[in-house]
Amino acid sequence: MQVHTDKTIKINKSDIIIKDKLKRTCILIDLTVPSDQNTSLKVTETLSKYKGLEIKISKIWGMETETVLVFIGALGVTK
Repeated sequence: MQVHTDKTIKINKSDIIIKDKLKRTCILIDLTVPSDQNTSLKVTETLSKYKGLEIKISKIWGMETETVLVFIGALGVTK
């Protein structure tokens, strides 16, 4: 499901979004299963991809945000 924001963001949805209203935190979880080549590059790309969404959620919802990657390579490599 897309996150509604006031401005257009290239990536505006995550696989799983967990909101804790009492602690005022939001966790964006992204599930990724790439090939085992260039795994560190894929992790960096994914984290930078969600940075804009983190900033917008922080401003609109007033919550502290964090992106968590669940990264499982095709041959079983985890990050």
